[in-house]
Amino acid sequence: MKTILFNIDEGTMSYALLRTGFLKRMERESTIRLVAVVPSNKLDYYRESFRTIRNIEFTTVPSNSYQTVEIFWDNLFRQNIPTRTKSNHQWHSFYTNGSLIFRSVRLVGVRTLWLLGHLSLWRRFLRFLYGFTPHRAFDAVFDKYKPDLLFATTMYSMRDLGLMKAARAHGVAIVGMVKTWDSITTKFFMPIAPDYMIAHNEIIKSEAVKYLDFPASKIFVSGIPRFDFYFNADIIRRRADFLAQLGLQSDDKYILFAGDALHQYPDQCEFIDFLDHTITKDHFFDGYTILYRPHPHYGKCEGGRARWKRVKEQQPATRVTEGRAAWEFEESDIALINNTIYHAAAILMFASTIGIETALYDRPTIGVAFDMTPEPNYYLSNRRYYDSDHYQILDKSGGIPRAQSREEVIALLKEAIAEPHKYAAGRKLIVDKMLGFTDGHSAERIAQFLIDKLNQ
Repeated sequence: MKTILFNIDEGTMSYALLRTGFLKRMERESTIRLVAVVPSNKLDYYRESFRTIRNIEFTTVPSNSYQTVEIFWDNLFRQNIPTRTKSNHQWHSFYTNGSLIFRSVRLVGVRTLWLLGHLSLWRRFLRFLYGFTPHRAFDAVFDKYKPDLLFATTMYSMRDLGLMKAARAHGVAIVGMVKTWDSITTKFFMPIAPDYMIAHNEIIKSEAVKYLDFPASKIFVSGIPRFDFYFNADIIRRRADFLAQLGLQSDDKYILFAGDALHQYPDQCEFIDFLDHTITKDHFFDGYTILYRPHPHYGKCEGGRARWKRVKEQQPATRVTEGRAAWEFEESDIALINNTIYHAAAILMFASTIGIETALYDRPTIGVAFDMTPEPNYYLSNRRYYDSDHYQILDKSGGIPRAQSREEVIALLKEAIAEPHKYAAGRKLIVDKMLGFTDGHSAERIAQFLIDKLNQ
């Protein structure tokens, strides 16, 4: 029996691996045991939810004492990411945090690190220094399960880094995966190199070579596992049945507004108020409802239900414990996510992953790229998110027009409803560039790659 140890630190990762073909493919292997390291407050939940899977075990970290050192290094590493996204983050922090003297000193420091981060030699030096940090926190896990392979599912979370250091100390091979499309350009420095890497598409692969100094020959392109559901026709419900689930009539229509983190888009509740007022007064939108889908991790608009006339709120996630990582995406939640996009007349979003999902269903989508109260400072405005490195494929595709004002967002909404196929070519380009594979088997490819490396 061979053992693969891997980390599930929050709901989107269990969504991508435990709810997809990854686990089904692994279950067919009679000589492989999976051991998932999960948060302690979710240990019982995972054990109960996947109790029928014969070859997976769940465990947790004996102690969180290692996190103090990791937090320091994480903050340091992130300032060395040489991308426009990180540059914008640094300038945003300058305009928002602390006294002018403190902000100025900090800005000089982080901008120096950002410039140094462009040098491969400097990046390698930081990785060398990091190699001297403690790695004992996970010894008990390695001693108990004696893994043959570590699957580092993010390569940047504190738990993943602790596991990777322990793997190196115990002589265990590492396969790492780039978690999301924005990981490398936003939050991922890769202080420890795996033996092999999994990238979801060719864009991420090229970023890994450029920013992580990782050889292309050791990168496997898999496709995006959590998007496998979009190629399963059975997940889509009859329109009338789904509308009934939302509390709407069979001939009703809705516009989906995919909310995001309130701390990043603090005026989105005011934006919903504006939408509610507009569609109530404008007869073009007779029969339409705004379906507001808040981000499960970052809070939602309070008191909205009492004042909104044509807005419904739908939260597609299940709270299983307390805290920021309290949410899980169970089968019913995943179906709800897919159906809310598929049946929408149009989608409003900020610069987010939703743009890929809406392109998969070829739904007309509009990017909200303005502030309800005009913000002249670029680094404090919503506009800056559309210039993030990872978003450039979507922004330049021609598939998701930007709304730069209140008037423009309403005009684009009307256009999307009247001419839903106008930007279809751009949406197809998004799918072609971002997906890598469109067969619905990306999670199984990841599983097979791990199996192949385990058996080498």
